[in-house]
Amino acid sequence: MMISFLLAGTIPGESLPLWGLKHQGEKIIYRLQTPGETDILSFAIVGSTAKYGYRMIWFEHTIYIKDFPNSMTVVKILVNPRNLKEVKKVYIKYGAGATMEWDSDKIEAKRDYLESILNPSRKKGTRNTLLGEEKVKVPAGSFDCYKVSWKSSDGESGVFYVDKKHGFIVKAVSKNSQLLLIEYKPSGARSLLPVFR
Repeated sequence: MMISFLLAGTIPGESLPLWGLKHQGEKIIYRLQTPGETDILSFAIVGSTAKYGYRMIWFEHTIYIKDFPNSMTVVKILVNPRNLKEVKKVYIKYGAGATMEWDSDKIEAKRDYLESILNPSRKKGTRNTLLGEEKVKVPAGSFDCYKVSWKSSDGESGVFYVDKKHGFIVKAVSKNSQLLLIEYKPSGARSLLPVFR
């Protein structure tokens, strides 16, 4: 369902760790359109802590299936922003259910899932071509972007646009999906799961 990208070596900045977000309070919101379904996705840096002797951040992802009430899933991850493989805590809430904390075994078992949330530039076997620069208009506004085409080893392909100033994806299009930035908040993002342990 999610569009995956690999930007390494294609554009300045080389990859999109944390979806291009860099500062506490930043948030991006997307509309993902696939056949028969519209999802609203968000990504935000909602806090930080020095509990482990260095700065860790709370990164939060939500997905909401537009046509289904109580479908929101919230995933909150305590991660080292300099090493995205270092995940200390994960909290997840499905719909109206209770918030669950994953233990270290579950975190390890779900490593690929967590990496796909933390860094959309992690798709092995994908080749990219920088096509140039283009001004792109989406619901969140107009952005000066790098335009990149991608093709995976399994035959998937598409085009995506990355904001030159901030480094986040503005628009992505493939055969069966379209991702559009509908809102960018440079500050003020708050957690939907206020759990800070």
